[in-house]
Parts: sequence; C-alpha cells; structure tokens
Amino acid sequence: MKKGFTLIELMLSLAMLGFILMALTHATVVVMKHNSYIEHKKIALELGQGAIDYLASLPFNHVLLRDIQPNNTFINVFPNAPCPPSTPYGITDLNNNQQVYLVDNGNGQYNGNADVLDIGEANKGVDHPDTAIPVTSYNNIAPIQMVRNLTYYKIWGIRDLPDAKEIVLVVYWFELNNPQNIPYHITLRTVKRK
Repeated sequence: MKKGFTLIELMLSLAMLGFILMALTHATVVVMKHNSYIEHKKIALELGQGAIDYLASLPFNHVLLRDIQPNNTFINVFPNAPCPPSTPYGITDLNNNQQVYLVDNGNGQYNGNADVLDIGEANKGVDHPDTAIPVTSYNNIAPIQMVRNLTYYKIWGIRDLPDAKEIVLVVYWFELNNPQNIPYHITLRTVKRK
C-alpha cells in the first residue's frame, strides 16, 4: 500500500486553501476601508470642533452668526416644532437633488460663487457660507479645507433664540471610491448665549 496524497486530495485541499485566502483578503479590504472611514471621521470631528469653537467665540452679532434664513433653517425644518425628532441634524442634501451646497472647484479653498454647486440649499436653510458675505470673513473658519488629499466641507445654520443662538455645524466629505457619491458627515451643535 502506497502512502501519500492522491491528486484529487491535493486539488481539494488547494481549493479549500484558495477559498480561505479569498475570504481573508476580502476581510482585510473591508477592515482597511473601515479604518480609512474612521480616520476621515476623526479629522472631520477635529475640523468641526475647531470651527464650532471659533463660532462660539465670536461676538453675538458677528456676521458669521447671522440667521440668514430666519423662517427656514436646516436646524429645524418645521418652524416652532420641538427639537428631535423633527430636527434633521446632518442632512447635506436638503432638497434631495443629489447635489450638496459646497463643492470644491479644484483649488481646495472657498472663494465664493465658484464653489457653490447647489444654491437651492441656501433657500432650504443653510445659513453659511453665504455668497453675500465677503470671502475674507470666512478665512478663519475655512468652509472648504483639504487634509491629506481629502476635501472637507463645512456648512452651518443659525437659529435665533431669546437671548441665545443655536449653531449647528455639519462637516461632510466624499470617501474615495464612492460610486454613489454620497457624502459622509458629522454634526456638531452648540448654543451661544448673549
């Protein structure tokens, strides 16, 4: 009796090894994509926290704290409705037309009209950035900012309250290799008292 493996046994074991390697490769790719997303979200949170801290430090009547759409704000699409669940924090495409408010025109900076893709979003309540305000007013907050070859966009809405302002800031970005071109986002909220 001969000892050893038959050709069929070798082929079956190679096929099983191939399936295992394919599964491990797929798992590795999924983990790498998730790690990339987590890193991008961390950067977005840092950018958003810096921006909202800056906004909160401004004088109460500063131009960047104006409620430009006073009766229609993305902070609360239903006037006089209570906060959550009616508050759509984080929505980046308010009129659902597959366009967002800011898109980089290739220079990685906000420079007014050239970067605004969907001006209709402003009518839905995105207060800032606003094309009527000089671009230099936005220099310290950078509505469009490139970090590690990825562009992040900052929009915010203001709601005037008695003796306070509610500020909701959304930072969004587009992951690379995102065939649906859907923005990922984080949302931060604060209240500035008089």
